[in-house]
Amino acid sequence: MNDQDYTILGIDYGDARVGIALAHNIAKLPHPLTTLSNNDQLITTIAQIIQEQNTKLIVLGLPLSASGNETQQTQKVRQFCSQLSEQVPWPVVLVDESYSSVAVQERHGHAVVAKEAIDAQAAAVILERYFMEQKGEAQ
Repeated sequence: MNDQDYTILGIDYGDARVGIALAHNIAKLPHPLTTLSNNDQLITTIAQIIQEQNTKLIVLGLPLSASGNETQQTQKVRQFCSQLSEQVPWPVVLVDESYSSVAVQERHGHAVVAKEAIDAQAAAVILERYFMEQKGEAQ
């Protein structure tokens, strides 16, 4: 891999679980990677994934209310973003994640999907939205 060949890490941050997805910067095809427990080791574990996966950009979902306003969870995500930014050498970009979990459930129809799987798939949706924003496409 050269310096222009790297992965982008998507994060769906939640109080109990944190979904992680990856996408290559050139192919731009997000795929769910894992779901982590939100505990004292979270940032350390994310930093390990970043190193192992040659990640150079982090995309973090920012939850907003239906009217586009910030919520209590928005503030938690902003605090996590600040903590993560202090621990990793790569930029952390915030992307509106509103209804990303709903989008995952709609893709599966009536199938029962484990909450852990939804979190990682929601992180992939966050990456999809990031790529759409980069292209200037509407959601």
